[in-house]
Amino acid sequence: MASIIEKKNEKEVVTFQFRTCVGREENGKQIIKSKTWYAAPELSLAKARKMAQVEAGLWEKEVREEFNSQDVRTYLFEEFVNEVWYPSIADGTRKHTTVNYYTTMLKVIVPYYNPLHLHNVNERDITSFLQWLRNTRNYSEKNIKHYYIALNNIFNYAYRNVNIKSDRNLIK
Repeated sequence: MASIIEKKNEKEVVTFQFRTCVGREENGKQIIKSKTWYAAPELSLAKARKMAQVEAGLWEKEVREEFNSQDVRTYLFEEFVNEVWYPSIADGTRKHTTVNYYTTMLKVIVPYYNPLHLHNVNERDITSFLQWLRNTRNYSEKNIKHYYIALNNIFNYAYRNVNIKSDRNLIK
């Protein structure tokens, strides 16, 4: 949700400033968009605040759609995991055992999704992978849950930090 900052002139609110992050540059810096919205003078403070929330939501959706429609680098799943996501896990802030845990899991996950593009992986592909683990690899439900969590981490990271073309989270 966009942040909303009230700008006051003495005792009454004059404008609202909307700010939102629409993505990140290649160096990791956030791309921030902002807009100033003027409330109608006849609105009470409470109504102006409610209208500002509605307007901020509509504006944020519009700005994100515009940003997502621009040319975006499309990663292969393997490329994204190895060049973007995994380095964020192995950056020295996590325990050695956690890094080893993900390294082992990626040996199974990455080949399965090769050569798909990251933004082409959908819910059906994820369900298919989990079924494949269950039926072909004979993994326990607990082990399958660990793979599911790893996939969830990968796609949530992609959704938050890389401008993947998606109108929904793939994993809930």
